[in-house]
Formats: sequence, structure tokens, C-alpha cells
Amino acid sequence: MLPQTAHVGALIFFPIIINIAVLTFSVGFQGTWLITLLMALAGFYLLAWEYDRLKPLVFNIRPARSNILKHEKWFLPLVFALGSIILLLMMIGLGVANLHKVAVVKLIPLIVAGAIFGFIVYWHHLKMKIGRADKPNVE
Repeated sequence: MLPQTAHVGALIFFPIIINIAVLTFSVGFQGTWLITLLMALAGFYLLAWEYDRLKPLVFNIRPARSNILKHEKWFLPLVFALGSIILLLMMIGLGVANLHKVAVVKLIPLIVAGAIFGFIVYWHHLKMKIGRADKPNVE
């Protein structure tokens, strides 16, 4: 309703609709998962629309780069891949979303997604600047 707070609404809406989309897909509602997936796509579009306002949350002007550990390139993806395996085992043990009925081969993409997320975290840490943030030029 207020253009000044549209970016806050987009930030709040996106994780909520993603959660609803995952739940409707997991439960197996017929047709609803498609609608929630389209709503999640719309939420992503809203975030992209508000990119200029959200950019300072991710990118800051800082004077120095962060220190990179020697084996961090492989350590972070391994940690996230192992974390996804542990999370999957916990979810299978608890019987969440009937994962105990799914073949293990179908769960491999989730483990790969954890490793890819680890590489993204590594890349972010590689490019991350440290130090006091300067105020960005606002025109």
C-alpha cells in the first residue's frame, strides 16, 4: 500500500510463499502447488524489482577484502553437503514428507544443491569486503 515500504513487503512475502509452495508440493495438493509456485515466482519478481533498494543489504563499499583460509574452497561446500545429508537423514527418521518412501537416488539432487550452496558461500566470502562500510552515493 505504501511505496516506501514495498521492499520490506517483498522481503517478508518471499520466504513465506516459498514455504507455502514447498508445503503444498510435499503434501500433494492437486493444482495448488502450481499456483503457489507462480506466486513464488511473482515474489522473486518483486525482489528483483526492488533490487536497487535491497542492494545495500548485500553489497557494501568496504576498504579491504576478507582473509581466505587455505582449503576453504572445498571445506565450505563439504560442510553444506554434509549438512544437507544430516538434515535429510533427520527428516527421513522423523517421517517428514514421506521421504522414507523415496529412493535415495532421487535425494542426490538435494545433496548436490547443498554443495552448490557451499560454493556460493565460498564465492561470497572470497568477494566479501571487510571494514567500516562507507555510505553509498544515493542519487
